[in-house]
Amino acid sequence: MGSYDDFQVKINKTVIVRPSPLLSENGVLPLSNIDRKCPMFMYSVHFYEAKLNFDTNFFNTLRSSLEITLHVWYPAAGRLTVSPINGKLDLLCNNGGALMVEAKTEVEISQLGELTQYKPFYEKLVHKPGFNGGFSDMPLVVVQVTWFRCGGYSIGVGASHSLFDGKGFFNFLRSWALRASSNEVSEQLMPVHERGYLLIHQGSKLGKNGVFRVPAFDHLHHLIELASACGDSERKTGRCRFSEMDFIAMEDNYAFKTFRLSKEIVESLKRKVSNRGPLSGFSTFEVVAAHLWKVRSKSLGLRGENKVCLQFSMDARAKVVPPLSTEFSGNAYVMASIFTTAKALEEEPISTTAYKIREAKESITDEYIRAYLIALDAPQKSLPPLPELTIVSDLRNLPFHCADFGHGHAASAALLPSPLPQSAFLMRAPNEEGAIDVSLGLPLQIANAFSHCFLHV
Repeated sequence: MGSYDDFQVKINKTVIVRPSPLLSENGVLPLSNIDRKCPMFMYSVHFYEAKLNFDTNFFNTLRSSLEITLHVWYPAAGRLTVSPINGKLDLLCNNGGALMVEAKTEVEISQLGELTQYKPFYEKLVHKPGFNGGFSDMPLVVVQVTWFRCGGYSIGVGASHSLFDGKGFFNFLRSWALRASSNEVSEQLMPVHERGYLLIHQGSKLGKNGVFRVPAFDHLHHLIELASACGDSERKTGRCRFSEMDFIAMEDNYAFKTFRLSKEIVESLKRKVSNRGPLSGFSTFEVVAAHLWKVRSKSLGLRGENKVCLQFSMDARAKVVPPLSTEFSGNAYVMASIFTTAKALEEEPISTTAYKIREAKESITDEYIRAYLIALDAPQKSLPPLPELTIVSDLRNLPFHCADFGHGHAASAALLPSPLPQSAFLMRAPNEEGAIDVSLGLPLQIANAFSHCFLHV
């Protein structure tokens, strides 16, 4: 495949898809503090190869099945609105509808190369709604169906993060796919949209004295303060290596790469951990995240007493008291955090790093989650370029490539990059049992060094 500009997509049709039947009343769904802090969109692209039984009316099948799905997932047909009471974001369930686009390209799927490896022209396989400073007209779910010359197609889906976290997004896709491929209503998922426990009211406090430190915020604020203390002269003279990469400059010299950890590599990592200390029984996530953090920090050239931080998302559904439903559709993640020096991270055995990750996971309790929600209500500092921060999201239990809209599982599925280049995603590799695809943003100048260290364990 050639350059990004060589890939041309022509839009044939654009429609607004509303719930069927329409909801009889408008209503406002209060959002939690987590929902309000992440209004950006998340996107996935699903590729389906040509099949003999393709229905020429398939776009209409997808549209009608989405109409029915939106009746159950009605917040997805709404719009964000600013509350006149507190000035915060709420969700107006007004049947505004999702936006659906049909497009075509003269390219064949076979020309795209390895489908799990993100390419810049994937951006043309999703529809990105415009934002002109107001929310009232911006759809919260956008879909683009793109037909390829070979007869295959892709479904690019975008959803506001204020609606869903990763699990909610996956369940929405799965519910729509079930409706498109089957008329069995009994198979449909029944989501829970009410935020309930996660709603923190103004003036809420924790415990007797209202004091509970949240490491995820403490560590991040400390990194931001260090970044702010580094002037341009310090960066140029090398006295401060912190955040020496400028975020705007990184956009041209940055690549979103996917690395395949085979089952053999994962097992080798686990053996390496068990051989480096008395601790055993580490989870795959603990081992892979420890390896990723160590390799990324080393590849970036972070040394000495520079602070480095690992943060990873934790699903709070089963952690709160009482627990949330597994079908809760909103944002139910909080960030766990580990803070150390680059020197300590490089010198400690991987088993020690994995153990710290386990401890951070175990620290996510009902008390931590409640404090996290309250902390989100405080004024937040802007996030400068922070190469010392590594963020990991574990999506292995959300097999996006398994979405079957009537023609079987996708040949592959790819996530579009997060606005935060330091974010990494762990996904189940399609068609290779036990393998993990790790996608993250890397400066081009360290991509080869990272690849060598990450894949040779």
